[in-house]
Amino acid sequence: MAEHRLRVEHIVVHLLFILSLEGRNRIVTGLCLATLVVEAARRSGSLVSANLAVSQGRDVLALPGLVTSAQAHGCHQLIRDWHRPIPSCLPAIPR
Repeated sequence: MAEHRLRVEHIVVHLLFILSLEGRNRIVTGLCLATLVVEAARRSGSLVSANLAVSQGRDVLALPGLVTSAQAHGCHQLIRDWHRPIPSCLPAIPR
């Protein structure tokens, strides 16, 4: 019984941690005019932030990476689905 209780507490703590990260990301993406995703795997926090930004009416930009890199798959997915690629960092930096 005690082992079961510890397992439930462990799950609850991890769930609260995940929810707090999403809440923080929602605040950050809401404060920004745009979100630039530089590197993202297929399932990553960067994609969660990008989707939050879209839901808040913010621009999302993605930097394409090597086609063979697993860490670039999320960026390629964003570009393919609906976002603009940034060919270099220069256009994204205000002057």
